Amino acid sequence: MKFNFKEYLESIKSIKDSKKSNRRVNIKKLRQFILIVCEGIKTEPNYFETIKNKLPKGSIDKLTIFGTGKNTISLIDEAVLYVDTRRKSVQPNFDQVWIVFDRDSFTKEQVNTACLRIQELGFNSAFSNEAFELWYILHFEYLDSKIDRKAYIQYLNKIFKKLKLGKYTKNSNSMYDILEQSGNQENAITYGRKLLKLHEESTPYDSKPSTRVFLLIEELNKYI
Repeated sequence: MKFNFKEYLESIKSIKDSKKSNRRVNIKKLRQFILIVCEGIKTEPNYFETIKNKLPKGSIDKLTIFGTGKNTISLIDEAVLYVDTRRKSVQPNFDQVWIVFDRDSFTKEQVNTACLRIQELGFNSAFSNEAFELWYILHFEYLDSKIDRKAYIQYLNKIFKKLKLGKYTKNSNSMYDILEQSGNQENAITYGRKLLKLHEESTPYDSKPSTRVFLLIEELNKYI
């Protein structure tokens, strides 16, 4: 077959254009400014700070995390205040806002109202029913029994003992690394989605057990 120089040049141009397109997509990703507002002061912020430290150079400042020590509506009010303050500053506005909170012992009205308000504000929910530790457990096994949030700690200690990981420490700043090395995040995401599907007809309060943390993790994984 005779070599066609014109076709050869066009093929090279096509490859270059494709690479440029991919670069534009990657640049766009790095331009995303994400705010994560956590109910907890240490457990959740420590976990997400570890992820932040794994982000590529130049994108670390694009992720803002803070723990408020507040809950449900108060937590959302704090996020709104933070977003409004940001808009009035010289810094770029947030592209995404994620609210990380648990059901804990709050009432049905408090939980459902909070989830509805998050949706109305255009924010994203990383709600766990009952507690954030459910996300940790799903790295090791699927759990759909309605155990109390206090039992999550006992459950994790049982898993940790079996794997010779010592004792689970609630506010540890090494949990992400422990889960990455000894657990399976891909399974946790699959299990999280399965639980959400199981409760798709339920209100947030009644969707026990479930967690939407995997949705936030999927988003952050795009930048790692």
